[in-house]
Amino acid sequence: MISKHTVINFMLFMLLWPVAVMGAVSGHWLPTVFVWALLFSHSVLAKKSPEQTMVLSLFALIFGWSFEFLMSSLGLLKHSSHLSVLGVPVWILCLWHGLGLTIRLSNRWLMAAGLVPVLCWLCLVPVTYMTAAKWGAVDVVQPVMASILIIVCWGVMVVMMRQLYSRIALQGTGKELAS
Repeated sequence: MISKHTVINFMLFMLLWPVAVMGAVSGHWLPTVFVWALLFSHSVLAKKSPEQTMVLSLFALIFGWSFEFLMSSLGLLKHSSHLSVLGVPVWILCLWHGLGLTIRLSNRWLMAAGLVPVLCWLCLVPVTYMTAAKWGAVDVVQPVMASILIIVCWGVMVVMMRQLYSRIALQGTGKELAS
């Protein structure tokens, strides 16, 4: 049975995406920060060991900033933004951090899924960028190259996140992670 915390986590993250993208287009970033703050508060309070959620979400935030900065530096993506942190818009950083906040709840399945579901999930990720481009939040300069790099980089992120998740899950159990 799916817990109410998982459903709330999923719904808040699903709300965050359109609010963030529309905020990027309109220049209104406050609603994005508000929905992100709700997701953050819920995610930290919903599970025991909130420090584990914090580690996973911080990893997602750092990875996300690096990825968006790389894509922008390569000229593959041009973000619409009125507010940024070291060249990366706040709206997309909220999305990356929000993704990390879902790892122990609504996206927990991703940490144990086999190869085929993960590959299907990865193939859908470029669709989110193309949709954001249609809404005017980002300009995808070279769609094919950008999509390939998105899938590869997100694949690396999932592998790293799964390793981190496994280590965190085993922390304090006395068991060691199989290499």
